[in-house]
Amino acid sequence: MKIDKIKENSLIKLILRLHLIELGITIFIYMIKGWVYVYSRNHHPTGANLSIFIDDYIPFIPVFVAFYALYYFLPQVTLWFVSFTNKKKYIDLVITVLLGSLICGIFFNLYQVQMVRPDFEVKGIFTWGVSIIYQVDPIPINCFPSLHAYMGVIIILAVLGNCDFPKWMRVLFFICGFGIVLSTVFIKQHYFLDMVAGVVLPILIYMIVYPISNMIVRRYKKDEK
Repeated sequence: MKIDKIKENSLIKLILRLHLIELGITIFIYMIKGWVYVYSRNHHPTGANLSIFIDDYIPFIPVFVAFYALYYFLPQVTLWFVSFTNKKKYIDLVITVLLGSLICGIFFNLYQVQMVRPDFEVKGIFTWGVSIIYQVDPIPINCFPSLHAYMGVIIILAVLGNCDFPKWMRVLFFICGFGIVLSTVFIKQHYFLDMVAGVVLPILIYMIVYPISNMIVRRYKKDEK
């Protein structure tokens, strides 16, 4: 009985250690994305205007700054949750984020896009939130593809069809991920094409990563037999 208890405690410690490692990986990914953004912005202080006619019809909706702010922690929390329930999906998503950060970094350095922001008066908490975003990021460079939209899609991919999450959590995270995507254009941090690229890119990468990882897993299981 005592031996079983020791084994159980050892297993719990191992699981906690693994999840701490996965949390570290998730934070490291966020740091890579941040470094890519800052490096490319500092080396390319100006960019092109990528607006099209659709941008003229997209309204400025400050309330969406609440979704925009979720980008700074929700994708990391989502990935960490997935690491507890579905290791394969976690790895697939991590690879998708890393590859996306690399591709975005290439775009940020080779094709700079600069957003033209609107003038507005601060009248409440949401416009105040947008003004803070603008102050923190005074030069709206590195807009294409949108990393906010990219990570919003990562959140959606993490919960889509993932029965390991309770239904209410899947719905909540889906809404938050979708809100992050829309916030990029509604608070005028990105052009429409930035958002579209930020949505399409992770889907394409995941569609490549997912079947390849499935093939590797099947081959591994076959070798084990």
